[in-house]
Amino acid sequence: MNAKSDSPKNNKAFKIRMSILLLVMLAVGGAFAYDRLVLVAGGKAAVDRIVAACDSNEDRTAVHKAAGCEPTTTEKIGPYQLDNWVFGRIASHLPGHKVSVVFRDEQVGEVYSGGITRVERASLTGE
Repeated sequence: MNAKSDSPKNNKAFKIRMSILLLVMLAVGGAFAYDRLVLVAGGKAAVDRIVAACDSNEDRTAVHKAAGCEPTTTEKIGPYQLDNWVFGRIASHLPGHKVSVVFRDEQVGEVYSGGITRVERASLTGE
């Protein structure tokens, strides 16, 4: 070893770099812990509330109130109104909780926990 690498100045720089690395690792770990412990449970609970409101034949306003938020997307398909909720996660590549509700004349027609598929959407249009 040379004398320059053992100097107190280099030792201090090493400690600063390691402290920054530790802080970044703690932030990333904390974000994933928040995702797993809070967002996953919250999304599942929200989907369960929407499904329960739909099962009790509530109207559109009551379903929106049960969701606690407005739908992510809303579409008009023929005589139907399709509301989609997606309760996301921290990282966009992780699947979120989805639920789609079909309304006809402001009343619940069907609910699709996990989101509506293309085939089910095509059946609404009669294709």
